Formats: sequence, C-alpha cells, structure tokens
Amino acid sequence: MAEIIMQWGSIATALIALITLISLIFAKLSKITKTFGDIKEHTEENYLNNLRLVIMSHEMPIEERLNAGEKYVKSGGNGQIKAFYKKLQKEYLESEEN
Repeated sequence: MAEIIMQWGSIATALIALITLISLIFAKLSKITKTFGDIKEHTEENYLNNLRLVIMSHEMPIEERLNAGEKYVKSGGNGQIKAFYKKLQKEYLESEEN
C-alpha cells in the first residue's frame, strides 16, 4: 500500500511540476507576444514618419515624394500629410500637361 501511495505521490509531483512549467512557458510567450506587438506598432509608426519626411522634403525628387505619398495613403496615413500629397500630385499632373 505504501508503494502505491508513493507512486501516486510521485505522479502528482510530476504533474504539478509539468503544470508549473507549462504556465511559465505561457507567461513567457505572452510577454514575447506583447513585445512583438509593441515592436510592430513602433515599426509602423516609424515607417509612416519616414514617409512623411520624404513627402514634405523639397530636396527629394518629385517622383520619390509622390511614391512615398502613395505608400503613405495605402498604409493608412491621413490628415494634413495626405492632403499635401494630393495637392502635390495635382500640381505634378498639371505641370506634366504643360
């Protein structure tokens, strides 16, 4: 009888250790997932910021500015920069017609 109790005790100890290990793994995965989410958010924000800089830069060739504007709008960029891009696009098309 003592052997059975010791075997069940060993099994219970192993299960508790396994459950603890699994919960630690899930906690780490949760933290990693959050970190990757934060990195993705910052990367997208930096991408839009870089596109804004290109669109607004008078030193850049107009084609690059228009290309950046198209990417900016496709990436969900909006507001004053989008309006400026549309104005830039219109001015470029008008200059090409002349």
